[in-house]
Amino acid sequence: MSDSDKTPRTASPKKWALIGTTALTGLGLALGTSGQPAHADSAAPMVLAQATISGEAGEAGEGAIETDDSGVEFLVHLGLFDAAVRIVGALYALGEITQAKDQLETSHHADYADLEEGLSEFSQNGFIDEYTEFSDLVLSGADAAAVAAAESRLLAAIAATHGADGISKRDEFEAMVHLIETAAADFDAGVDAGRVAEPHEYRDAWGFVETVRATANDLAASKDETVARAAADVLAALEPAAALFPALNAEMVGSDASILYAAAGRIRFTILKVE
Repeated sequence: MSDSDKTPRTASPKKWALIGTTALTGLGLALGTSGQPAHADSAAPMVLAQATISGEAGEAGEGAIETDDSGVEFLVHLGLFDAAVRIVGALYALGEITQAKDQLETSHHADYADLEEGLSEFSQNGFIDEYTEFSDLVLSGADAAAVAAAESRLLAAIAATHGADGISKRDEFEAMVHLIETAAADFDAGVDAGRVAEPHEYRDAWGFVETVRATANDLAASKDETVARAAADVLAALEPAAALFPALNAEMVGSDASILYAAAGRIRFTILKVE
């Protein structure tokens, strides 16, 4: 059903089902504009997002990511993509089909083409088939259960990419810092004195936090006790941010972006514990 034929529902996703994409604050890695990857004949829009290049003007708070580590760079791109998928999936699950389609077609933070160099460098096959299936189902207005199943398969494929040879656990935590700082910038841009003025920005922030939380949850199960403890620290650092996201389509929210900036600082400190 569309926004025009239904009254929007205020759905409370589980406490930590946060969604969003955001600005890459204070970082200098140029996020490339998109090209069309393989399967160009598919109905799926291969561009979920176009991020700013080398700090060119874009949405509030956006900039480039400054890192010499290709592993961190790749993980940030992966996080952008992951978050965009989560936003679309959550909107669809709420019955906000029109919004989900719009998010899929207009979000400019995650572009599959941005992943291709990293996928090649780290000898990963990628997940273009899973993404094509997911986006085709969304755009065709498929049954919600089918979309949810496709989303699960896509997110599992994305998560598996984190285990690539050449990507260290330290890279994972450094990427988390960048993503949470990005979430803070988008939250700042989307919320004015507790009012959600820019829903797209607000959802973007939600998605990045959820992406980081999901990665931290996976790492918390690591057999490496140091990594597991560091991941638990990340989850604890993110806990206060739950108050910022009472619902995906909230109109009023509590507190401000300082909670996210503080979380990024705590995660940055956690990096010191990880080799």
